[in-house]
Amino acid sequence: MKKNFILLLLSIVTFSFNQVFAQNLVEDQITLGSGYENDVYYSMKDGVVATVPRTNWDIAFKTTHIDATIITNGGAGIELYTYPNGDISSWATVDTAGLYQWKKQYNTPAIWENGGAFNVNATQNMFDFGWGVYNPVSHDVVGDSLFIIKLQDGSYKKLRVDKKESIKDIYHFTYANLDGTDEKGKTLDLSTYSEKLFLYYSLSENQELDREPQDKWDFVFTKYIGIVPDQDNNLSYYALTGALLNEKREANKFTEVDQNTFVKWYNKPLEKITDRIGADWKYFDMTEMTYVVFDDIVYFVKDINGDIYKLFFTDFEGTSTGIIKLKKGLASPVGVEDISKIDHISIFPNPATDFISVKWENKRGVEMKLSLVSMDGRTISKVELPSSMNQKNIDLSDIDSGVYMLILEEGNKKYTEKILVK
Repeated sequence: MKKNFILLLLSIVTFSFNQVFAQNLVEDQITLGSGYENDVYYSMKDGVVATVPRTNWDIAFKTTHIDATIITNGGAGIELYTYPNGDISSWATVDTAGLYQWKKQYNTPAIWENGGAFNVNATQNMFDFGWGVYNPVSHDVVGDSLFIIKLQDGSYKKLRVDKKESIKDIYHFTYANLDGTDEKGKTLDLSTYSEKLFLYYSLSENQELDREPQDKWDFVFTKYIGIVPDQDNNLSYYALTGALLNEKREANKFTEVDQNTFVKWYNKPLEKITDRIGADWKYFDMTEMTYVVFDDIVYFVKDINGDIYKLFFTDFEGTSTGIIKLKKGLASPVGVEDISKIDHISIFPNPATDFISVKWENKRGVEMKLSLVSMDGRTISKVELPSSMNQKNIDLSDIDSGVYMLILEEGNKKYTEKILVK
């Protein structure tokens, strides 16, 4: 009988925990500007992290040593074509007759890695990156393709990526007018941008751009080229305005749910899909000539700390202001592991009355932190634990009855447990 009571009590605690966070939603507003002139980098925890001009770059290079992704600013009108009449050796003899029939290349919106417009022609060969081929001896990616790129002002350039020195994370590329004039050879050292996803470059201004904030953003609101079905369900590329996920984050999406009360983020896996939030949380009503935001779509985003946030949109004003309105809230700080599931950590008693004791095996000999947090986010107590300690009692005698979160931080790891105080 006692065992059944405890199971029932834990169910009530879990339900109460989810319901409190479901109601703890805040409103926020993002402004992209008229014509969506800005990109806005956004953190679920901190809100807007940075606002930067959307059209000040043309191409961008992914900063990871083992990656060779190069993207284009498709949302700003950049068009990329692989030269069909020759390879990189045809640099001096480019002929763009019939260009209007060539296939345009855009980024793949669902992924960052190897999803760039320059990577579209990659084959199943693991060494082929679309614009060049990896040399397993030198570890360089050597360019083999010639590209024609249409810039935002409507002019065209020819461009080749000569090489990526993978070990040093350095790119070499060349671009010029179609007739060969104004040729420029550029070298970009990406090693100093290791905390950014991309190093951006403006071909029209001949300069590299550091646009991204440090790795504090969860997604970026921007204009990009996505794949959407037409009236006959044929897939085609189309300019969209929405949110693209940081590759180090995860998210999922639920439809036909109550936005205010739905909290079961765990019913679907969180995935690293770049356009998981994307742009389809709204649609344009041709009768009313205005945007309509769906009122039954909810997203959950796992941030870099492992905390899981709930998100849904409430308004989109369109190109006149670029204003996006949303509601968000912490859905669960247990995107990290529960203490009760970790063998080397134990807590007792729970439910508790006067005190609770936490024991752990500090196998790495590191300093730790122990916090007790209320359901409305208030920190009730927080202590730093020296590396020599392996047990801590927390006094609960002056704490009101209710549900609390016990959080143990061990380096970059975080363990949590729901505590019921009677």
